[in-house]
Parts: sequence; C-alpha cells; structure tokens
Amino acid sequence: MKRRYTILFFIALSPLIGMSWLGSTLGFSMWSMHLGTIGMVVGAAAAGYAAFCATTRKWPAVLALVTTLPMLPGDIQALGDLGYFMETIGLSIVLVFVGSLATAVAALVVTVLPVPPLPREPQVAPARVVD
Repeated sequence: MKRRYTILFFIALSPLIGMSWLGSTLGFSMWSMHLGTIGMVVGAAAAGYAAFCATTRKWPAVLALVTTLPMLPGDIQALGDLGYFMETIGLSIVLVFVGSLATAVAALVVTVLPVPPLPREPQVAPARVVD
C-alpha cells in the first residue's frame, strides 16, 4: 500500500506544480484560481500522509478522490481545447489538466483494488545449543 500511496502522492503533486507554474507565467497566485486548488492540496496531503505512515486504510485515497471531483468537470470539458491552451499558455496547462485527471484515476484505483495481504513471518530454524 505504501507504494500505491507514494505514486498517488506524486501524481497529486503534478496539478499543483502546474498551477504554480501557470500562476508564475501569467502573474497571479495559484490560490486565486478557485476552490479546487484547496481540494488538490488536501488530497495531496492525505496521500502524502498515507505514504509516510504506510497505512493500509483506504480513507486517504477516498479523500484524494473526493477533493479532486470539483476540478474534473472543467478539466474534461477543456480537454478538447488543450491544443489551443498549449499554444497560448504553454506546457504548464497540461500538468494541470492531465495531472488532475490522473489523480482521480489513481485515487480510484487505490480505492477499488483490494488491500494486499501482510507479508508472512519468515520461518526461523530452532536454535541449537552447542557445547
């Protein structure tokens, strides 16, 4: 599960990096965009917490999925105009759109997949006393 949450964390960081890059390119703060930005920060923080603590619970993935949902309708609608956005704004917009969609997909996968079984204790031979 730690590997899954680590992947989810780095995927969740990509739209935040894209928003920051977009804001610095266009000259505004990434916090002035909309409420979805705060949701993406919360989702990335939940995935980072789960990766750091190596938890087997699924609530961080569900939280990352729920906090990504406000951005999904706009991202899906804007995918048709992605070429235009790339020409006018640059590559940072790809990180925002594709990163948001990838975060939702990764969070859904982590939520749906079963928790892997814990590793078994290795069999240790009994100790012998040697004189």
